[in-house]
Amino acid sequence: MTYKKYLDKAVLNVGLVDIVRLLRGEYKTALVTTASKKNCYDILEKFNLVELFDLILTHDDITKSKPDPEGFLRAMEYFDAKPNETIIFEDSDVGLEAAEKSGAYYYKTFRFN
Repeated sequence: MTYKKYLDKAVLNVGLVDIVRLLRGEYKTALVTTASKKNCYDILEKFNLVELFDLILTHDDITKSKPDPEGFLRAMEYFDAKPNETIIFEDSDVGLEAAEKSGAYYYKTFRFN
């Protein structure tokens, strides 16, 4: 199955998007993903979510993938935020491991809809 077919089957996690929209009014938001830049922007554009994030870091932007915390640490550095000022929402086990290593608060996400 080609990536395009996967993209066509993508389902938005509405609950999580609602939380990010709510937080965005008062806080800076970042997306840190192991996806390639192209795949990341394809999905964000499909659901009109690019503008939801102040910073987007993809696999193409970092040297060490999750479970290494590099992506999360770079996002915190970009915003001059300390780990105790940061909340990470993560859906994968390697992402949760990276979030824990970053020292930030983190929450495992599930399907909300």
